[in-house]
Amino acid sequence: MECKRIIAGLFIYAGFASSVFSQTTGKVVDTNQHPVEGATIVMQLPDSTYLGVTISAADGTFMLEPEPENYQLIIQHLLYQTRQVKGQARDAGVITLESKDYNLEEVVIEGERPFVTVEQGKLSYDISAISEKHIVNNAYEAICKLPGVQDRNGKLSLVGAKDVTVILNGKASTLTQEQLLEMLKNTSASQVQTAEVMYNTPPEYHVRGAAINIVTAKADDNTIQSELSASYSNQYFSSYSGNVNFLLTKGKSSLNVSYNPGYSHIMTVMDLASQHTYDGMVYDITQTQKINTKGWKHNIYAEYGYQINEDNKLSVGYNGALSNNGKGAIDVNGNFQNSHNDKLQDSRLHNVFARYSSGFGLDFGMDYTDYTMNDNNHLESELTDNSRQQLDYTSDQKIRKFSVYADQSHGLANDWILKYGVRYDYTDNKNSQLFNQAEGKGDVDNSSSRLYEQITNFYAGFEKELENGLSLSLSATGEYYTIGNYHKWAVYPQASLSYSPSEKHTFMLGISSEKDYPTYWDMQSACMSRLLIFMQASTRNLKAACLFRFRQPVSITPSETIINGRSIRRLV
Repeated sequence: MECKRIIAGLFIYAGFASSVFSQTTGKVVDTNQHPVEGATIVMQLPDSTYLGVTISAADGTFMLEPEPENYQLIIQHLLYQTRQVKGQARDAGVITLESKDYNLEEVVIEGERPFVTVEQGKLSYDISAISEKHIVNNAYEAICKLPGVQDRNGKLSLVGAKDVTVILNGKASTLTQEQLLEMLKNTSASQVQTAEVMYNTPPEYHVRGAAINIVTAKADDNTIQSELSASYSNQYFSSYSGNVNFLLTKGKSSLNVSYNPGYSHIMTVMDLASQHTYDGMVYDITQTQKINTKGWKHNIYAEYGYQINEDNKLSVGYNGALSNNGKGAIDVNGNFQNSHNDKLQDSRLHNVFARYSSGFGLDFGMDYTDYTMNDNNHLESELTDNSRQQLDYTSDQKIRKFSVYADQSHGLANDWILKYGVRYDYTDNKNSQLFNQAEGKGDVDNSSSRLYEQITNFYAGFEKELENGLSLSLSATGEYYTIGNYHKWAVYPQASLSYSPSEKHTFMLGISSEKDYPTYWDMQSACMSRLLIFMQASTRNLKAACLFRFRQPVSITPSETIINGRSIRRLV
């Protein structure tokens, strides 16, 4: 059974100024009206965005290809004072330079780095510019300040995209999205250089659909840096955390270590009102649910990098999250029942990775994650007929996940780029539920399940930067997916076209295909108690859902005007 989702989107990145590519001309002279030869003329937009550079000829004339509506020219010469000229006309006119009457000094050109740049369909945002304009406590909060990016109940969403995947330094990890976001919340914003927003992610990232690539900052050579921070918040109860970061670069080696301990005490209150129909009768059910959790968590990150030579680099790293004796309580009060649930939870997460980048276009990497969770519950409930129920049970989950990938790129004739690669993922996911005591309730059986998942995908594609601001990308990914007794081949085509008539305008058209799979918990055969109101049973061997989605043009402007099309979901 083949199941695909076709997504077509047209994205427009619009600014405030438009331009056509013609020519801007002028002439540089000295105070005696003699031509100045060899003067450097740098053209920028009013916000210091670089447009072009040229050198004056023997007769002092110069010519620049861009002709924006508004621009500024920086004219420099070692024998003359640097001058800055603003202009709007095609002819910049005659620019006069004054001679220097002192010894030659170093010439430094300073400019403001643009907030966002566009390259190969990626919107690259400068995180340091966000940190300067907004108060952010960590990398996650800085990313939430990006245009179109929002935090929704602890998860990231991207305007104009159904889902968005977060990746780190260009490669997907065996960590879950929740674990990656938790890592970003414990990472200082100063450690992130750029965030690349992609609505149609290229196949070498091994992610389909929209994605945000977090690129960590690179330190200068022979540098020692340290950072210490602390945070405090209060919503019903107090929560606090600290962060210690150490960075060392010396010669060909670099070491980055961070430790983040934190204590959180969180309470969530939810009111429920429903009309439930049972056996032909409608029951009004109202209840208030109060969830109270608290505990310590320790996050550790370490990465060592070694620059083998100018073009080859190797890095290895570790990411850990440890939680001990996390306590929780869930109280439910309503007209159907009153219940209380005490929880005690421990969890361990260990992730190691290794990556190698070569000078001939090869990227190779491995990633392994080991996750263990133990959850003890004591549940008591009193129904409206004054009957009491009690349940003690323990839930355990163990996940072992391994991933290996290799990507290669080649430069071809006429500036075409060939890209191809392969990735293999293996997951061993084990879940068990052991009931220690059950009173006032029918027989409850212990349960356990184990799922083995394997995904092998390989891709090939072409890229080219065309003339007049056009860029084209075409690729196809083949995938072999297996979980339990389910095996399936699938092919995912992808194409993207971007057009940048100026520094301020970019039009992007993307076509991609995806597949939705059932979640891990949907595939389990275990029954899970939900405060003794009902027993929730999941089913094995659920089939994938196909989503056909059409998107009308999306305009990304400072006001973020988004127009979405309609979608049709079909279960097969």
